[in-house]
Amino acid sequence: MTNKEKLQDLKKYISSVYSKKERSLILSAINNYEKKLVKKSEIQIPVSIFSQTLTPFETIVKYLYENHSLNFSKIGKFLGKDRQVIWLTYKRSTQKKIEKFSEKESKYFIPLTNLFSKNLSIAELVVFYLKKNIGLKNIQIASLLKRDSKTIWTHYSRALKKKGTKKSEIFGTPKNKLRGDSR
Repeated sequence: MTNKEKLQDLKKYISSVYSKKERSLILSAINNYEKKLVKKSEIQIPVSIFSQTLTPFETIVKYLYENHSLNFSKIGKFLGKDRQVIWLTYKRSTQKKIEKFSEKESKYFIPLTNLFSKNLSIAELVVFYLKKNIGLKNIQIASLLKRDSKTIWTHYSRALKKKGTKKSEIFGTPKNKLRGDSR
């Protein structure tokens, strides 16, 4: 049972037990708590929601709007985008995929805080996180994100370039340097 469901159950219980005046005070306090509960650092994005029909950015926007009930302004603040861009992205995503994402069990989750960058795309951030923090291989990431492994390699390579990280710093010394080649 999620925190949201627990709060809903608590609200129902309070409505049935307390008087109208007490109920309004308690429910007001719960609503204030509920607003504070939704913070960027607490939101985890399940990797299982990614699909071929939506772009990673559309997926994140649709998921945050429908599953976390965040408004477009708040989503925009979290992702560093304008409210109108978020609205347009959501509108486009609903034309491609009408149904809400299911909260099915996902093996991997990405904190929303890891999906914000002025330089990197959402796809690059997702791939970089799964490879660097979780240690998955390209083929595993491709399977999870329902993309080709060459596409995953491209996203990871671009993320490294944009972050200014050399592949040799991540993967160790290149083979030609070990052999003594001067190339």
